[in-house]
Amino acid sequence: MIEPDWMLDVLYRVGHAGMASGFSTNGKGFTGYLSNVDEDFYSVATLSTHQIRYRKGVLLSVGATLTDESDGGTYRVTKIRSINSGEHVADLVRMAA
Repeated sequence: MIEPDWMLDVLYRVGHAGMASGFSTNGKGFTGYLSNVDEDFYSVATLSTHQIRYRKGVLLSVGATLTDESDGGTYRVTKIRSINSGEHVADLVRMAA
């Protein structure tokens, strides 16, 4: 049996060996997957513009600000939920530059 943590380690690599991107909040770096959220996401109106999927252990809270290390974009966390035993998803709103 493959250990789930090992699989997540591979998925959350940054650069040529992985698909994740680098982010920071409160001076601490972490990796995650940023995606756009449509205005009519699964037929439910949403107040967020983006979502980030990230590993448990990252200390995010509603109201926190994230910075995308690739483009310097900043996002405010509006909602956080657990999606499995090793990951969370946070709804974000992109902040004006």
